[in-house]
Amino acid sequence: MSQKIIEWSIDGIRVIEADASGRVAQCGFWETFEHHDTSFTSQEIGQKLKDWMTSAGISSGSAILVLPREAVVVRQLQLPNAPEEEIPDLVKFQSAAKSSLAIDDLSLDYLRVESGGEGLAVLTASIDRKRLQRMQQIASAAGFEVQHATITSLTAGQFAKTFGGASLGADQPEIIVFQRQSLVELSIYDRGALVFSHSLVLPEENRLKPLESGLSRLTVSLNQTHPNVKVNRCYLLGTTADADVRGLLEKRFQDHVTHVQLPESLAGGHDTVTFETLIGAALPVAQANLKLDLLNPRKKIEKPDRKKWYWIGGSTAAALLLALTFGIFLSKKGALEQSIEALNSSIAEIDKDLNAGKPQDQAFNSIEVWMQGQKNPIVAWNELRRHMPGTEKLYMSELRLQPVSDKEVEARFTGVGFAKERNDVDDLYQKLAENGFRVTPQATSNTTRDPDYPVRFEINIDVLRPATSPKTSVEKKTRSTAAAVTSESSPQS
Repeated sequence: MSQKIIEWSIDGIRVIEADASGRVAQCGFWETFEHHDTSFTSQEIGQKLKDWMTSAGISSGSAILVLPREAVVVRQLQLPNAPEEEIPDLVKFQSAAKSSLAIDDLSLDYLRVESGGEGLAVLTASIDRKRLQRMQQIASAAGFEVQHATITSLTAGQFAKTFGGASLGADQPEIIVFQRQSLVELSIYDRGALVFSHSLVLPEENRLKPLESGLSRLTVSLNQTHPNVKVNRCYLLGTTADADVRGLLEKRFQDHVTHVQLPESLAGGHDTVTFETLIGAALPVAQANLKLDLLNPRKKIEKPDRKKWYWIGGSTAAALLLALTFGIFLSKKGALEQSIEALNSSIAEIDKDLNAGKPQDQAFNSIEVWMQGQKNPIVAWNELRRHMPGTEKLYMSELRLQPVSDKEVEARFTGVGFAKERNDVDDLYQKLAENGFRVTPQATSNTTRDPDYPVRFEINIDVLRPATSPKTSVEKKTRSTAAAVTSESSPQS
């Protein structure tokens, strides 16, 4: 079955129709910059795209949206060990701490990768939610129904695996290089997963220098998560006429460079060069850690609520019991007293069973509350962020939320930041203290790490629990007094 693929490139919009084997049925490129111009409405751009498709003989339908590497923010995050169902919330919290946008303004998904140390590691991809929605609206106005949204770093890898024999790092690290004229994307696969990705533009002068720097940067990043490992395989996709780029790659990887192209038998007479990332999106992906969807991201697995079924079961049992009682009453009026006694005995047994199960039910509820926690990390971060100044005064380089077992404290923020002046740090402490946080002042120090922010400081901030109301305290005291009086007035044995 064929699939429509749309790529939202810098220089225009590319559209193909291909099946799961990579066979291309339709192929076209609308060269324009108007799809980036927000002075046009989504309907206007969508109509122009539709007009171009009509002139190019390309049909619409359900589609996959492919985003180029430069359109998304890709980060590798280190997370503490946690159950699988808790990872989406941890990813959101860590991403919110590093992003300039609010987490609700991002479309974000992640891939699990091998960690270089203790804990977990994920590779996140995010894009401004409004920007992604505008792309959907334009595609919809042109007649497309976008089902999924992925990134070229993954689709290029799938193309290299299918037509170039790449293992995607299953046996040793591999680098995928995708070139489209002066735009180059670099992606490293290691241990069967995408671990790093970077995009760059080759300038007119010293055009290979950014590529050399990008390759070195990815190699250093790889050695931080997988020490003492080398990248010896390279797969080149896209533009074929750039001898400079190919020469640099062959020199660096000692001739272990494979140039991957679509077989002519599958091209259908179309020029598919630089369309490799779109064709890769049509190919099947077997591994879950290579699937990323910014429209349908991974979410927390909610635990099923069985209380409703308990109520249904209890109600059903009660209804059956009442029906049985009514039937006995109609059929054996003469034995009414005996029937009532049997019914009371049955109710007593049921109450006994229910009371016997209360401690276990309370224990399960206590464990569930403990596992779920009392403070949502996203809520705690948003409370703190409302009182943080902007980066014109200071910024945080590290921020951690630690659960604590304290009756007065719900959670604790610790971290490291950099400020322009010591007074900025004092003002931050004062503002947080005035807004209900308990601040433990830490010593500041001068640093040369960031000349614009020469003052290094640490924070230790407690998020306090809401205070118990006076009315609740009086009620508890009254009940305690009444219990004491009852105890004193009871007869002595």
